[in-house]
Amino acid sequence: MAEIKHFAYLQTIEALSQFFMPPKKPWQTLSSRTVYKNKWIRVREDQVIRPNGQRGTYGVVESSPSIWIIALTTKKEIYLVRQYRYPTKVWSWEIPSGGSDGQPLLAAAKRELWEETGLKAKYWTSIGKFQSANGISNQWCYVFIAKGLKQTNSHKQKDEGITGLAVIPFTDALKMIKQKKITDGLSVAALMKAALHLKLIND
Repeated sequence: MAEIKHFAYLQTIEALSQFFMPPKKPWQTLSSRTVYKNKWIRVREDQVIRPNGQRGTYGVVESSPSIWIIALTTKKEIYLVRQYRYPTKVWSWEIPSGGSDGQPLLAAAKRELWEETGLKAKYWTSIGKFQSANGISNQWCYVFIAKGLKQTNSHKQKDEGITGLAVIPFTDALKMIKQKKITDGLSVAALMKAALHLKLIND
């Protein structure tokens, strides 16, 4: 009986290992061309063979990695910025963020935090990454927690289009998500990732 149980256990492990192994890529790229590009993005059009074997066209937006910053005070408060989002025509409360623009990720995070809030941080922790819109874009978003904050009273908020700055308890930011007052998806993802990291919600 023990041998049978051991064999069944090995079969389960083998099945799991096969499940988690990367499968063969179901898409094939036949050709690729750039149809538009600017300082921030490149849009390419690929001719592909789909998973069902048929040929098709796939549009992809290429963008450099972005960084998202949870600026955390000693009272477990965080900073939010308010800006108008042209594509959706809405005012949006978000965490400080931006493109890496070819910089090392930490350097970009420090720059964006200062530009949008005027803050400098003594301690930085990288807590992971997530995909922004993996159906249309190759962009990865990297999340940092910044502590030991100091206000420099200088910033680039006007250049960034930022019209408001708020400091609120982290738990209130989570309530704002539930109340649909924070609707920027990437801010929501970064806040939830940080909340799990800080054990503010159960994982």
